[in-house]
Amino acid sequence: MSSFRLRPSEHIHLEFHPVKDTGADEDPGDISLHTTGLWVETILYEIPLLALVSEAYFKFIDRDWNHDGQTEKAKRKGQQLLEGGCIFSEFGSRRRRDYHTQDLVLEGLKQAQEEAEQKGWRGKLTGTSNVHFAMRHGIHPVGTVAHEWFMGVAAITNNYEDANEIGLRYWVSTFGEGVSVPVNISVPATHMSRFSESPLRTPSVLPRSLKRSRCRFLHTQVQRWVLPLRRPRLPRRQRCQKPAL
Repeated sequence: MSSFRLRPSEHIHLEFHPVKDTGADEDPGDISLHTTGLWVETILYEIPLLALVSEAYFKFIDRDWNHDGQTEKAKRKGQQLLEGGCIFSEFGSRRRRDYHTQDLVLEGLKQAQEEAEQKGWRGKLTGTSNVHFAMRHGIHPVGTVAHEWFMGVAAITNNYEDANEIGLRYWVSTFGEGVSVPVNISVPATHMSRFSESPLRTPSVLPRSLKRSRCRFLHTQVQRWVLPLRRPRLPRRQRCQKPAL
């Protein structure tokens, strides 16, 4: 991690494609957002970029909402889950309306967890995948094995058919057998018949029909979010090397 750095000016490419270009901020159109670069240099852009796309959608397109009652709604939902014996964690960073909404939702879920402990309910809020909010609310940071792990193993070994099994074996050999690991299928289902009998589909969530001003908003937010995360450039010998699997 000492050598990790982000270079958004090189890695992130954001374009606006108007339906009819008049030069006005209100021109409707689509955005194209993608990253280019080495896997080790670009993998961590996923969450902040998806969060910004979601925030842009709820800032400019779906605007019929506000923060009123968000904590109370989250608490009621948490109470139902916890009283029903559900064990769950919060994974809303990439889908949130904005930072404040996620903060309010976690506050409501934490209140529901406190009530569950007092009443002896079987359910449990295990934590959040957002490390910042875990620290802010005093709950556990939790996560799963991301699909990028299996994709990386498949690319490095050039064995897409056995990528899930190989990835899990590397994981268990590193962390031991006591760690729960979900199987994340990230290669064509035709190669995964022994893991699943039906294909898994991931729908596109990139909002359509954005306007030029929305694209500018995304570009500004990328600079605000990502640039503070950059680290000083280090000598080549200290940079991350491709793992030898």
